Amino acid sequence: NENYNKDILITIENNAANYIEEVNVINDEINKLKQYNSKGVIIFHDSFAYIANKVGIPIIKMIELEHDTSLSSGEVANIINLIKENDIKIIFSEAQFSDNIPSKIALETDAKVFIIDSAVSGDGNIDSYLKSMGYNIKTIKEALEYEKDN
Repeated sequence: NENYNKDILITIENNAANYIEEVNVINDEINKLKQYNSKGVIIFHDSFAYIANKVGIPIIKMIELEHDTSLSSGEVANIINLIKENDIKIIFSEAQFSDNIPSKIALETDAKVFIIDSAVSGDGNIDSYLKSMGYNIKTIKEALEYEKDN
């Protein structure tokens, strides 16, 4: 029984070490995004803010949208003007919310909508966080490349 408990403890410690290593790889990939000099982004919902702050991406405006709320036409016009005045190219929206409003705003500007996964709607598997963050890193890099090229 004592050997069984030691084996379980060793397995847990090995699994934890492997997971920490994978999280560190994600962190290194996020840090590589610091090389880009973004003018700033518009974000719909605040889950992206912590990555933006870590990477150094200025958040020009954060818009909180829930399933049951929308923006008035005046608010949309203000966001469009803000994007044009600041030459913003990136709008981040989240997978669990409709991108209807961000897409309408993008049509009126030179900005493009990129969808971020806040990891709240995943399948709950052990690697859900790692998969979500891998997707987000790829999406953020794509967005920053788009901004650089436009």
